[in-house]
Amino acid sequence: MVFHRHNLNGRSGVRHCVVLLTLGLLSLGTADSFGAIIKLREERCSPSGNVVTLGDVAEVLDSDPNRVQGLQQIILAPAPAPGGELLFDHQQIRSRLQAVGINPLDLEFAGRSQVWVTGGGDRTGNSRGPQNVTLTQQQKAQSLVEEAVSRSLSHRYPQAGRFQVMARLNEQQAAAILQADSARIAATGGMPPFQQEQNYLVQFVSKEGKSGVMQVLCSANIVPRVLAVMHPISRGQIVRIEDLGWRNPTDQELKRLPVTQPQQVIGREATRDLQTADAITADNVRTVPLVSSGETITVFSRKGGVTVRIDVKSLGTAGLGESVVVHGPDGRSKLTARVTGYHEAEITDESPERVQTIGAFSGIATQNQFSGTGGYAR
Repeated sequence: MVFHRHNLNGRSGVRHCVVLLTLGLLSLGTADSFGAIIKLREERCSPSGNVVTLGDVAEVLDSDPNRVQGLQQIILAPAPAPGGELLFDHQQIRSRLQAVGINPLDLEFAGRSQVWVTGGGDRTGNSRGPQNVTLTQQQKAQSLVEEAVSRSLSHRYPQAGRFQVMARLNEQQAAAILQADSARIAATGGMPPFQQEQNYLVQFVSKEGKSGVMQVLCSANIVPRVLAVMHPISRGQIVRIEDLGWRNPTDQELKRLPVTQPQQVIGREATRDLQTADAITADNVRTVPLVSSGETITVFSRKGGVTVRIDVKSLGTAGLGESVVVHGPDGRSKLTARVTGYHEAEITDESPERVQTIGAFSGIATQNQFSGTGGYAR
């Protein structure tokens, strides 16, 4: 955790933090120190300084006064900005104490399950700013926080792609964000599952250079990466795997429903010219027909170690991997096959008729191995 020296009102930030952590670790790290009770205070409280300590939010009960003092002085977070709020619950406090080397099993929690810490008077000398923000201003502040949270999550989880965040700010929080330097808004926190609303710590610096922090409820959705072309592709060109790459989509591109699965693109024909980095949408490619309606094609079926093939008429048009209906060997029945190549398909029909068809194929193939006509086996 980074502590800003100017947040400590002239006190030596480094010395103060070292003393606090040393006190906490020395007084709490002994094996015979057990059973301290952490009793959260009233529903709302205010910090005594520019940081929130355990003593600000809870009463610490223990027979060892040094242990009590060490626990009380442990820093939980920077104090919220004027008008800002931070919510602390048992789990957050446990996590923070564990981060500074305290075994949470040595502690017992009592009283309330959570406590709100409210930023008190303006400690930086700034005015509280406008409290009656317009809808447009509220949306702008919300957008700034959402962008900060999205950047933070993308940095921590680079393989996930981009995050779409929804933040909930009250009027006072929006007013504080509007007075901040938009380039100096940062967020921390958040863990899977991101879709669940959870608290994020938003830190910012005002245009006058004063620091602030607030806790904001946000939910986030992972935006999957989309397929884009690595170099120009001309209309009519077949898209290959080496032509493609991944990138994060923009909000405008998401509205056009870009393709996210390689199998939807590879082996298909471009319907228009595509430029480098263009995200591919479903209408940018089309299936290359390998089988057309009315054509005679070769279909095959596997039975045991034998593959039986026969020429039949296709009743539809399909590309690689797609299904097509064909006539059975008797010229009347219909079967489903999956296109595996040019004028070639494998029977995939799982109906009882398939068994009969395979038998018919085998019979025709066996006869025609000698007659030289019709089907064949290998």
